[in-house]
Amino acid sequence: MKKNYEDQIQELKKIIYEIENGDITLDESLKLYERGIQLLQNCEKILEEAELKVTELQDR
Repeated sequence: MKKNYEDQIQELKKIIYEIENGDITLDESLKLYERGIQLLQNCEKILEEAELKVTELQDR
């Protein structure tokens, strides 16, 4: 199931907290960082699609 924007932002916030908290290993931090990058890219894509849709609606 594809997560919506809000769910991905929540997961990203959790990852940031876990990394900043510092109670995880370097390997775990790297894995979380990689997941965070994926989430960030997904969120950017969702926002770009929403912006395009709004632009299309305004042009009607």
